[in-house]
Amino acid sequence: MSKTSSRFSRRDILSSAATLAAAAVLAPPFSQPLEARPRFATNPFMFGVASGDPLPDGVVLWTRLGADLEDAETWGLAEPSYKLWWALYDAEAPGRAVAQGDAVAAREKGYAVHVEAGGLQPGHRYTYRFWCGDEESPLGLTKTAPPPGLDAKLRFGFCSCAEYENEFFHAYRAMAEADLDFAVHLGDYIYESAYEHFRIKFGRPTARRLRYDRYTDAMEPIRIASLGQFRRRYAEYRMDADLAEAHRVMPWIVTWDDHEVDNDYAALTPLKGDAAEFAAKRKNGYQAYFENMPIRLSALPVVGDARQLYRRFDFGKLLRLHVLDERQYRDAQACKPGGVLIDPAQCPDLAAERHMLGAQQLDWLKDGLANSPALWNVLAQGIMFTPADARVKDEEPLKVWHDAWSAYPWAQGNVMSLLEQNGAKNPVFITGDIHSHWVTKVRRRGADGKWGPTLAPEFVGTAISSGLNDRPDAERRNDDVVVFHNGKRHGYCLVEASAAEFKTTMVMMAKDAREPEAKPIADHSWAYKVEPGKRDPVRV
Repeated sequence: MSKTSSRFSRRDILSSAATLAAAAVLAPPFSQPLEARPRFATNPFMFGVASGDPLPDGVVLWTRLGADLEDAETWGLAEPSYKLWWALYDAEAPGRAVAQGDAVAAREKGYAVHVEAGGLQPGHRYTYRFWCGDEESPLGLTKTAPPPGLDAKLRFGFCSCAEYENEFFHAYRAMAEADLDFAVHLGDYIYESAYEHFRIKFGRPTARRLRYDRYTDAMEPIRIASLGQFRRRYAEYRMDADLAEAHRVMPWIVTWDDHEVDNDYAALTPLKGDAAEFAAKRKNGYQAYFENMPIRLSALPVVGDARQLYRRFDFGKLLRLHVLDERQYRDAQACKPGGVLIDPAQCPDLAAERHMLGAQQLDWLKDGLANSPALWNVLAQGIMFTPADARVKDEEPLKVWHDAWSAYPWAQGNVMSLLEQNGAKNPVFITGDIHSHWVTKVRRRGADGKWGPTLAPEFVGTAISSGLNDRPDAERRNDDVVVFHNGKRHGYCLVEASAAEFKTTMVMMAKDAREPEAKPIADHSWAYKVEPGKRDPVRV
């Protein structure tokens, strides 16, 4: 156990009969006037609780009120706003409140609440709860980051791509049971497709069809666009028991990819459709995202209809997490409409100076790497960075995926230059999006087609529940950069970082995710590590 971890593990805290008994009778450490207490027909904390953005001295606590999932305007709540109370407790002494206060859940913000609790001990576990009137939320568990300068050990998971209708969220349950310090979500937390759109597209009942017939039959075959539709989409996700549990037991650090708004969009340019309509849709999608994620809103400036999402977190002197935003500032994809695969020989625009991160974010990343005190510098981002061959058949010319880093070679080269300049900082990529597990070597390919040395390892996680992307020929065709690939299972990635190694396990669900009640079995067979000062990942 690391020097900063609490004496009790997350499992100890949640499973201890004595702790649970004490937690069950926790009363708010304050009194409410009887006349000020609102009355609810059902418990309004239907969306559970969450925490996120852990710092050494604080964490964000989140909840959202609601009573009626189908009422996108008032959520079945009578008042335009409600006062909530919250309290945070030492997890090893659950009867003692170490921080408390009140907050307002307002209709114009979807009744979401973000509390930034501070003054906490570093590397420490806490429980927390919200109250409104006589109703109380589930008991949450969170943890602060280690203190600066400490060489701690970390155990965290990263994941992406949870298409609600496609499969069940068994991988979230596995994460909840893995005793993690925190979770990193790399995008596609929701999918913007409406139910009927999904059913028509795939021509079969979905995994959740029987549970939601009354919704699917009433919806048109369109993608969601209004603020109410986005809010409702997050609401149904948050009511999933597996996702709710994963949020309840640990803090999350999040960034988005495309499906939080629209497939393969780039800044204010949609892949398809009218730009003005898309701008309105993006504004709604962004608002719903920030309402529903446990993000430290005070640290993220608002500029027009945009909000800065890229940010960094330090975990002692062991690890710095650089959380990137690859959607809001990028240039549009090259050579559209040309399909999803681009032949560089047929697309001269591919080599133009086209941004993925934008100039400001690139400068921020440059500064963050150069001045990092950490042994490991982890770039958390949505889409595969490693240059990989996207040919479908051997006889075809090399092609690149239009939405990935390889379709932005100028921007990709800029980041590779940062990796070359900061190689001693031990950069590592963690990635989502592609619906399959990968372990790769980030290498620069010269104009002569020859590969340079490995600049960083990249660990890519499979989907939580989205359609799997199995490419059995991936390793054979890309053996210069691909170390491992498996697209047959859903799951997530488990990281165990220490001063000796950065180890990533490709956790796969052994049970079919289409079985709603089956207990998932996590297969931990495939693990790879990289050691400080080395770049090539090797199998453990």
